[in-house]
This record gives sequence, C-alpha cells and structure tokens, in this order.
Amino acid sequence: MKTKPIIIGVITGIVILGLAFFVKAKYFDKPPVAKYDQFMQDFNRHVVNKNTDSLATYFDLVWQLDMVWQPEMLNHFLKVLTNQSSVNMGNAAVLKLTLNIKGCTYTYLENGDAKIKVPVKLMDRTLPAQWTAITFTVHKKANKYVITNVDNLRFIEDYLAYENKVNTKSLTDKDIYSPITLQAFKSAEKLKTKYDSVLWFSHINKQTYFYVVKGKWDYYDVDSAKTYKMGLVNPQLQEIIPAEYDLIYNINGSINGLVEVEKDRKRGFYDLNGKIVVPVEYDQIFPLVNSEHLGALRKGNSYYWLEKNYSVSEETTVNIKELMAQLPRVNWTNLSHLSKTDVMEMNSRDNHSSVLISPSYLTDLNLVSAIKYLKNPLRRNVEFFDASSAYKVTEAEDLARADTGRFQALVYSIRDYFIGGRSEFYDVKNVVLVDKKENRTFSSDILADYSNSDGGEAPAKCDGYSFKALNDTLFELRAGATVDLSLPDEHFVKEMLVYQYLYLHNNKLVQKPTNRLFAFTKFVKMDESYIRGCYLYNGKTVSELPPVVLRYMKNEIYADYNYIFKDKQWKSVFEGSILDYKAENANVDDRLTDIDRYNLNWINQRLNGQAATKLAAR
Repeated sequence: MKTKPIIIGVITGIVILGLAFFVKAKYFDKPPVAKYDQFMQDFNRHVVNKNTDSLATYFDLVWQLDMVWQPEMLNHFLKVLTNQSSVNMGNAAVLKLTLNIKGCTYTYLENGDAKIKVPVKLMDRTLPAQWTAITFTVHKKANKYVITNVDNLRFIEDYLAYENKVNTKSLTDKDIYSPITLQAFKSAEKLKTKYDSVLWFSHINKQTYFYVVKGKWDYYDVDSAKTYKMGLVNPQLQEIIPAEYDLIYNINGSINGLVEVEKDRKRGFYDLNGKIVVPVEYDQIFPLVNSEHLGALRKGNSYYWLEKNYSVSEETTVNIKELMAQLPRVNWTNLSHLSKTDVMEMNSRDNHSSVLISPSYLTDLNLVSAIKYLKNPLRRNVEFFDASSAYKVTEAEDLARADTGRFQALVYSIRDYFIGGRSEFYDVKNVVLVDKKENRTFSSDILADYSNSDGGEAPAKCDGYSFKALNDTLFELRAGATVDLSLPDEHFVKEMLVYQYLYLHNNKLVQKPTNRLFAFTKFVKMDESYIRGCYLYNGKTVSELPPVVLRYMKNEIYADYNYIFKDKQWKSVFEGSILDYKAENANVDDRLTDIDRYNLNWINQRLNGQAATKLAAR
C-alpha cells in the first residue's frame, strides 16, 4: 500500500503494534536459540513483575513499514501483557494472561532477525482456559536484542472474545442476542452436517440467509481461496449459490435484488432464486445511478452494459470518466444501511460484530477494505472487536480538470469512526487515477500523516493536493501532511507539503519506495517549486523552506545511505526520523545516484545564496 509510515491503519492503540513484517522466512545462519530463550525469559520476568518501564526498553521505537510506534500505544500494550488493563483502553482487566516462554517457536528471517511465536494462556477462575499467541520480531542492534515488531491481531480478537465470555457469563442469551440471531444459531447447527463452517447470517426483510464454507476459511486472509469454497443457503436451508466461490458479497450490496460473487478474480451475479444472472467472467463491475443501465461490466479491455432486465449488451464503448461520475455516491453514515431488520452478522457467540463484504467496485477503488467489521445492532451488553460505528467517504476532489490530458486524478477523503476503546476516528486519503486513453482506473492510498499523533489527524494549515503525470507511467502527487520533523537547535516542522511518487505496475498503482521525507530528492531533479508551498515551521506558516530545513533535506540524502555524520546533532536527528538510519559508512559517494548528485549540488547552490547559519551541514 505504502512504503512510508502512516497512521491510517489505526484499529486500537495496541493493534497498531500488531502488523508483522511480510518477509519470507528461511532457516539459515541461525543465531543460538539459547540467547533468544534468555531474552524472552528476561522479558517475561518483567511481565510477571509488572515492570512496564523495564519492558519498554525491550522495544526499538522506530518507524516500521507503514506504521508509527507510539509510546502511549506501547504502554497500553504492556499494561495488557501485565494484566493491568483490558485491550479496550480505560477498562480494567477482568481476566488473567500468562506467557508460555517454554513453548516459544522460532522462525529466522532473511535479514537475520527472528520471529518468536509466544503462546499466551487466557484464564478466568470460572471458565476453561483458552490459548492464543503473540509473535515478536526480534532484531540484534548494538550487541543487544530488541523487539522491532509485534503480530498480535489474533491475540486481540481472542482476548476480546474471552473477555466477552467473562463479562456475559451471568447474562442470559436473551440479554445478548436478538430472537432472529438465536434462531439463526439453531439453523446453522443443522447446516454443519453438510458444510465445514457457517460464517455469517444475513438478515434481509426478516429472513435469514447463511454464508457457508467447504474447506478451511481464514478471514484474516481473503486471498486464501485455495483452501475453501463459499456458498449461500436460503432461509429454507436450501443451497441457492453452490459452495464453489472465493467470495460472496452482501445481498443487495452492489445492485438491489442481486448477489455479487467472485471466483478466480472474476465477478458475476446470482439472484435470490439461485439463478446466474450475470456469468462469473468479468474483471470489474460498476453499478450505476442516474443511468439507463443498471451497471457496466469490464472484461479485459472490453465493456458491456448490464441492462435493467438483467441482460448483458453486446460489446460497447464506455467513457471511463463519465462512468466514474455515475457510480453510487459513497457517503455513508452507516455502512450497508444497517438496521435491525437488515444486517449481516458473524456466526459467533463471542465475536459480536456485524459484517460488510464490500462491493467489489469499492475495493477496486480502494475506498473500503474487502471485509469490514461494524457495530452490530442485534447484540447487546458486549464489546466489539475491530468494529466501526460509521464510515464516511466524501465526494471526490478532481485534481486534473483539463479534458485534454490522458489522466484524471480524483482524491477521496475517508473517515472511519471507531467504538469502544479505540480512537474516536481516523482519516485516510485515497487517489483514483482515471486513464482516459485505456478506459481504466487505478488507485492508491495517499500518505497524509507522518507524525506521532494518534488518530490520523489531517493537516490544518497546509492542506491541499496537486497531481502531475511525469510520463505515461510515473506520477507525482503533492499532498498536505502532518509531520514530526525535529531539527537542531529546537527548530521543528509540524505540517508541510509532501511528495509521493506512483507508477503503474501489473495494472496497479504502486508507490515508489523511499523512507525520505523529502521524496523528490530521490526521484526528480529539483527546481524552485520543490522548496515553495506551505510549511508550519516553528509554529508559523511560511511559504519557503528556511535554510535549516534545506540542510536537513541535503543530509537526509546522505542519511539514506547510512552516512556517519561528524556533527552529532545530525546523527541524533536522523536516528529519530522515518529513516531506518544506522551510522555505518564513512563515505557514501559511490552510492549516490545521478539524481542525488544533481539535487545535492542544487541544494548547496541554494544554501550559498541564503544567509549563513551556524549549523554545519555535515
């Protein structure tokens, strides 16, 4: 999605810590297991003694992947581990957990790090114990081991499910579940003789439909379709969609009266009588409003109309720009129009969220995740995991209004409101690139928060976007962003215009990887436009970068190659920056690219034309 730190994935304070490295593990050059055993034993000793301050020293608080490690989030996570807090912030722990250090398993990564899976036992004196696990990524740094990442998403869900058991053990079923849910539980038991799992109940007009699975389902990995096949059963417990699909979407989710299905990345429609209305052979489906057609269907580079009588037209000519304007207006205050008579909920007595299987056009445009968990109005007196109370997408802002250009860029603003112990909301921006020549759309997230602040705050002073196609495959997007740029002598920048570079690869819009805050120094040759704009510098809004920030920009190029700075101030600055900086190389001249050299020379010339500063550049 992104290669720079971003806050948009906030689910709870501690779930932010729970994104693991996506690195293929290999067993080679194994460090001694005994050292890791001792590391985890020492770690667990502090857990048992509730020494959260000591535990915090085991973590390397650096920028990792797309997320920010925030001290307050780490502190909350440690309070959970030491039984001083529930995973829901502000709630006391009602259960007890212990780490089984002797049961740890180790996987060694290509970069020499280790992933340590630690079994965790959840306990309450009135309930059977339950096992879950947390996986730590451990890195050797300066002759000591540190934890650089945590995979605890399943732990959080298991914890909340067990906590719900503890909290509701004195309640009756009627205190928790609606009558239609209780009846669905009974019907689902009957279906287990034919299917391996019954995942969800969809209540439509007071009638319940059942999403069933043959095989092993993993809802953390929607792409695990090779291990399962999904089908749909009607209220009379008759199979109306055979269990042979990778995903079955919400009933009425894309087009009223129809059910979108997907198999091998192809989409189509069934009706509720079990008839295939649209063959499952299309790459994209666009429902339309204010149109004489129900929708548009794309197969490769060809388009077809889905007519209102459910017939499919012959191949037709479609203007993708006009098509985008006819998509349903996405501005929901309640996803999937939830009500007590129309809701899709999980078949679980412990995980109480409702479910949205997002219409494929929304996931294709990157506006909603494939599976979204929401507050369930049919459950009472329970906590929800990873649930939203509201989700809003604004109208698109057009960044390329000229009709003569090949590309049009549309920016959507998305706000997700969380419930329970989660942050109140988080914001995310998304860009959709409309290729008018090829009649295609591509999308990518926009990084708008490089700061350590919680909640994905949008910039207040330096907002706004601009878009430029550098060529037919490389694009420059400038966006306002919040930052935490600390500079020598207590100078700082809190907001600025940040550049991101996107390119088309395998029919996807992908961000070029860099950890530089001033990304343009890596990808383009600078001119005056790159230092002008909007910057919240030392609490004041300025339109041009001051010399100390230019020096940061220059030194950031060197820091990207782990240059050993002679000035300790700059070494300190970059050790706390988004760069995974390590002072390793006394000379990096042979690593500089032609663009690096051009920009270093340009910055030096610009600095020489400004007032001197007492700060040394290198």
